Parts: sequence; structure tokens; C-alpha cells
Amino acid sequence: MITQTLAPGLTPNSRSYLNRWAQPDTIIPDPTIPGDWDRYSYVRSNPVAYIDPSGHCGLTADGKFDGQYDCDVKTIDSWSVEYRIRWFNQFLKAIGVTDGWFNNISGILHAFQDAGVGEPGSWISIVDAGILTSIQNGYAQFKFGYENLAGAANEWAAFFGEYYKIDQNKTLLQSLWGKAEAAGTSYGKGIANQMGLQPNLRESIFLGIGDIYRGVLAIPGGGGQVGSAFGNWVGDQLAPSCDPWDVVCTTGAQFIQNTSTSAGEAVGNWVTDPRSQVRFGYCPVCYVGYGPVYYVAIFILK
Repeated sequence: MITQTLAPGLTPNSRSYLNRWAQPDTIIPDPTIPGDWDRYSYVRSNPVAYIDPSGHCGLTADGKFDGQYDCDVKTIDSWSVEYRIRWFNQFLKAIGVTDGWFNNISGILHAFQDAGVGEPGSWISIVDAGILTSIQNGYAQFKFGYENLAGAANEWAAFFGEYYKIDQNKTLLQSLWGKAEAAGTSYGKGIANQMGLQPNLRESIFLGIGDIYRGVLAIPGGGGQVGSAFGNWVGDQLAPSCDPWDVVCTTGAQFIQNTSTSAGEAVGNWVTDPRSQVRFGYCPVCYVGYGPVYYVAIFILK
């Protein structure tokens, strides 16, 4: 697999190489890329641009996370969206995050796939690669104590530090998630800018909405606060004007106001929760697709 840097504590494997491996790679990095089926090929025959210190970055032959935390932006950018989805799912499974805290990001990856965006080398692919690299590096920093890792490693390490606590604070966890996601996005945007890439109109709109989302999420309880304020405004528009002596009218108006505010708060919390998924009716396990961000991404990008 292609990588640029090796996380501290990891060492190159024993296979030696010049322009090609002396022994075949034990995995096919990305089966969707024809050149990757040549398991003697070193960094897709481009050693000037890439190096491969660990020999692996991605999935093993049986489709599992390889246990290496040395993927970088260039490597992930070179993958198809379908391969990123499989790698990210296996990465989360390997680190024990199976309770939906990354439904948001998984949903966005699926939206990229369904919308036909995210081609390697594109602006949105580079930004996404920066986000995924940051998450990986943040976990490596938290778990192994690695230092000076690229991307938003510090912010994601803080998230994982809170996540693995027995008595984790959900409100704090969401805030840390928002801050880490914002930092990872900024990291990816910075690399894309350095490469001279600019977002198209749809990508700019998607980025702008995402920046608002991450900003709200970074505020503890921000989703509920924004939703409550909006619901309160809606209540003001719906509630009738009443004479002070009209008890029935004022009671009804207050009910509309309270209901609208509470509903707004609930919706705000749900929309900004990275774990949220769209459900069918009142069935608690009947999920339809992914989280709300997936549908926003599809609407904008497709």
C-alpha cells in the first residue's frame, strides 16, 4: 500500500525492494484499481511520489483492518469511495466503536458513493481523506501515545479519551466530536488549497452547511439550544393573539408555544447527534438508510 509517513513505533516489514517488491504483497490494496492486482508492484510504480514503510495500509486479504495506523492523505485519496467505506467500517470495528458515533461520517461516505463524487484527486476527496486520516491518527495518539501525528490528531485523541471512559459524558463527547470534525475538515481543506484545488458550487454549499453543523455541535448542548430557539420562533408565529382575560385562548397559545419549543429542541438534538439514523415510523429498530446528514449530502451533491 502507499504511505508517506510511518507512525512512531512502527517499523518497515522485512520485504526488500528497489522498484518492485522482492516478494509479493500479502494483500491487494484496492481491488477496484487494476494495477493493485500486481502484488509485486511497489507504490503503484510511482516511488518518486510515494513510499511504503510498513508494507500495509488498508485491509488484509480477508477484508479486515490491517492493524497499521500509518495511512496518510495521499493514500486514502487514492482509494475509491467504496474501498474507503470498507476500510472505515473495519477500522471502527477493530477499535471497538460499534455504537454509532461515526454514523455521520459513514453516511457521508455512502452519500459520496451514491452521488458519484469523491474521485481521487478531487477537492472533496482530498478533504475527506484529511478527515479520515485525522480520525485514524487521533486514535493512534490516544491508544499508543504517538506524538506529532498529522491532522487533527490532538482533537480526536481528546474525543477517544472521553469515549472510552466508563462514565462518559455524552454532552461533552458530542462537543469534542464537533471540534475534532471541524479541525479534521480544516486540515483536509488546507491540503486541498495547497494543491491548488477549489470546491465547486455544490461542494461549497455542502461545506458551508457542514461548517454550521460542526460549529453548533462543538457547543455543549448546541443542537438543542438552536432547535429550541427556532421552535420558540415557530410557536410565536403559530400561537394566536389572545386577550388577557381569555383563559381558553391563552392556555391554548401557551400549549402551542411550549410544544413547538420542546419539539424544536428534540429535533435539534437529533439532527446534530452523530449517532442519529432515520427510522421508519415508531419501529425502534427499523432504520431507513443513514443519518440525516446523508440525505442532506445527497440533496446537495447529486
